[in-house]
Amino acid sequence: MKKHSAKFNKTMWIKTIVVAVVLISVELIAGFSLYHNAVTSAYDGTFRQYAASLSGIERELNEIFSEDVGNFDEEDGFALSGSLDAAGAEIEIGGQSYAVQSQTIAHNLQERPVLFYSLSDMCKGIGDETLYTVYTKSVNGETALRLRPFEEAVKQLSMAGFEGIALASGSGRVVFATGVFDGYFQDYGFELQPSEASSVRIVNEGEGHYACSVRVLGATGYYLGAFVDFTGQQKISDSLAREIAVILIVTGAVVGVLFLLYSFWVGLNENSFRYSYRIVTDADGKIIRANAKFKQDFPQTVEIKENVARFEEKTFNAVKISAFGAERLLACVAKKQTNGRIRLSASELALPYESDLENKDLMKNVYDVFTAKGGRVLIGTIFIGNLANFKAMFGTEFAQKVYAKIFAKTEQEFTYAYEIDDSHIGILYPEGKKLDNLLQDIKDAVNFIDQPVMIDGNLVNIGAKFGFAVCDAVMERRDFEYAAIAADAALKRAAEDKMNDYFIYHESQKKQYAKFFVQYDIRKMLDDGDFYMEYQPQYSLKENRITGFEALFRVRNPKMNVSAYEIISYAERTGNMVMLGDFVFDTSMRFAKIIEGRGVTVSLNVSPIQLMQAGFVENFLKIYHKYDLKAGTISVEITESFLMHTFDETLKKLQILCEQGISIHLDDFGTQYSSLLYLKKLPIAAIKIDREFISDIAANEYSRAITRMVLNITKELKLLSISEGIETKEQLQILQEMGCDVIQGYLIGRSVKEDAALEMLRNFKPEI
Repeated sequence: MKKHSAKFNKTMWIKTIVVAVVLISVELIAGFSLYHNAVTSAYDGTFRQYAASLSGIERELNEIFSEDVGNFDEEDGFALSGSLDAAGAEIEIGGQSYAVQSQTIAHNLQERPVLFYSLSDMCKGIGDETLYTVYTKSVNGETALRLRPFEEAVKQLSMAGFEGIALASGSGRVVFATGVFDGYFQDYGFELQPSEASSVRIVNEGEGHYACSVRVLGATGYYLGAFVDFTGQQKISDSLAREIAVILIVTGAVVGVLFLLYSFWVGLNENSFRYSYRIVTDADGKIIRANAKFKQDFPQTVEIKENVARFEEKTFNAVKISAFGAERLLACVAKKQTNGRIRLSASELALPYESDLENKDLMKNVYDVFTAKGGRVLIGTIFIGNLANFKAMFGTEFAQKVYAKIFAKTEQEFTYAYEIDDSHIGILYPEGKKLDNLLQDIKDAVNFIDQPVMIDGNLVNIGAKFGFAVCDAVMERRDFEYAAIAADAALKRAAEDKMNDYFIYHESQKKQYAKFFVQYDIRKMLDDGDFYMEYQPQYSLKENRITGFEALFRVRNPKMNVSAYEIISYAERTGNMVMLGDFVFDTSMRFAKIIEGRGVTVSLNVSPIQLMQAGFVENFLKIYHKYDLKAGTISVEITESFLMHTFDETLKKLQILCEQGISIHLDDFGTQYSSLLYLKKLPIAAIKIDREFISDIAANEYSRAITRMVLNITKELKLLSISEGIETKEQLQILQEMGCDVIQGYLIGRSVKEDAALEMLRNFKPEI
């Protein structure tokens, strides 16, 4: 035991020194923060006065500019007069014509009434660098110019206590200054904002210190700056800072020494209270001896069932032990001895624990423990948006490395992190002061997690979205399911928002999240006949007839004011997609049976959720065989974007469908990260060209080039080509010339109900 005790004391001393250093650092930081706040408060009134004074100077300049604008027609009142021709190519000054320096200069002269330029800025071949206030006015198609040296306006200013001023362009470049300023305003720490507020900073220039203020100069788009010598006040402040630093360092040293002495005294009285249980086992887990506490709590336990020989040292290992009919969980640290025995120091876990990857089930258990204690609980979900792209471009292993990095960063910020699936991470955090701090600084945590990460030498952007919910006494329900829905609602809102990467839901804001909380009884809606199918014709340009219909899901109930897309999305989120899919497949295949034998194919859209469901293929074929459909009657449409997620899993299922006479159509080709690997490996019979390329094919050469390329690929591979979104005869003509096989769109016909589709087959006469 002496050897163990000595080792513990060494560890204790290391921890004590670290804590002491941290305490001293905190004290120093806090002290300097107080000093900084005190100085800031002392200077605040002075800075406000400087800002107000600069506002007064800005008003004086605007009055001078307004007076000059009013006297524009009196040429003798200005230093120079001239004009810019209507083409914006030449400037006439003092009877001489000069070429304009750039079209940007010409545009500014034609559009803005007051500017600040030197003659060399405006004209080629003039070396005059004097800054002028340039006034402009449109006269008979040309732009009349009046110029007055800006310095004349400066001499008329009261200066309001300032010692000098500066003028900068919209980019911050200083174009005029009477001291201090040079280069760009940003070089002096100013963040230029297009607002009327003035900002004040202390600027160091050589051995001097200056209080500088900057603000927008009216509607000119320029920035006005002014400065005053602040060296005396700064020296007083620096002297005070040195005195405070000495006091803080001495005080910190005293506190550190006292803390070390106290920790030493505590260490002398340390009696191994860190762990409740002490156990020694052999390599097979048989208990050789244990302390009295373990024997009392687990009187019938004679061995540890886990493989203790594989336990890692200096980390926690999970052990499950049965006692009095219940299973209890211990976290233990192992110490392997030279004689083959294993010494375990263990304590019972206060939270549910799983030895394998933490998942949503464990997340629910932990949430229940947190809520049972009362108080608030933060629950959240992270969606890593770019993972699908990483998987498509760099492979599954690369995407997994990205996920692992993000998971580690999430644990670092939130402690309680859970792997939900291959693109989502769950978050929990219990009530306490740390939760207050976390909520206050949550933007920093989000930004940290979403920072680009380096994977295999590649710096990749994460593209994460975050949804959080604060679960407190105000919440309608505090069960895990409702809390998860609330966090998911915040995540959906973030996904729709282009400006914000996260939202925090609170029950008081529920109206703002109403559309994300909506619930539908899919089974009842099916029973009430609220859903039906429509069919949009697909017309063969070679056979001059309808050769297919795309089956489209529709909602009948007008009172609900809900789209088919919303119903499908809801069904996918809530596990109702299998039931809804059965309706779509059964209704569409029944229609396919009615038109069987006419050389017409019915295309069914299959979502990723459906295709990845266990038993999807068996259920689909069950309905297919129910109607005894012939080969070529049914086709399945899958999206290119889905293949990036689950290419390998999808391939086998599609091959089984093909063997049963069901053709596969690749939808939306070209809108994602198109890969010819799909065309090589998948049993595809047709490629559908997305309407995004068709809509502007007549005007956009890129859309035409891409469409022509895809059509050439389909010809070479002997695949059927289908173009969507055909609405004009001009689009049709272009596609005919390119050799497209089949077209679909409003030009041929909108989606219609079953009876109208049958009538269309009998008497269809396209107006093309």
